[in-house]
Amino acid sequence: MNPLQQFVADLLEKHGAAIEPCEPEGLEVLAPSEIQRTLGIAEWSRLGFGAELPPKASRVSLESDWIERLAGLLRDQGLLLQCAIEVENPEPQHPARILRHSLELLNATYRLESVSAVWTRFLLLSLRYTALSDEKRDGIVQLGFNLSNGATLDSMLEALWESPFSKPSATFLPQGALPPRWKPEHLRTVLNRALPLRIRHALGH
Repeated sequence: MNPLQQFVADLLEKHGAAIEPCEPEGLEVLAPSEIQRTLGIAEWSRLGFGAELPPKASRVSLESDWIERLAGLLRDQGLLLQCAIEVENPEPQHPARILRHSLELLNATYRLESVSAVWTRFLLLSLRYTALSDEKRDGIVQLGFNLSNGATLDSMLEALWESPFSKPSATFLPQGALPPRWKPEHLRTVLNRALPLRIRHALGH
């Protein structure tokens, strides 16, 4: 299944629907009354997720109103996931050399005293946008930040999004060792700087 098809299948099953995959890239759905009312579908229906649809299937895509329909089914569920991932990183062999290449201080000297492993906190965001011009275009932009130093995580995003589902979670959350969560006003400031460029890139501008 493609990611959207798998997401919809999991969501509908969680809410009590009976799901059967069908070709090409479709789902046959036997829906209880709550799903029928929220999604505006019949008790039995077909949904299609690819370029080619199964017979008598409704197309489900990010560009359609199905995102709003699914949001009505989700309500406040699935908005936040928190987990701790323990990663075994080898100790750097030449930390002083790495520091010399990445840190430049004018009119100052420094000495590297020690190197130790620490915890940090990453904030991963998945944001939907709608662009209106001659045509309406919808899409999703993903962003990530290291809350210790504010660095963006573009090169690591794919691996980080997979980590909660591919790696076992740590047995505890090291609250005392983590940087604080960003306040809403600081997050808005960062997003106002970071989002426009990424949305233009997603739109091919």
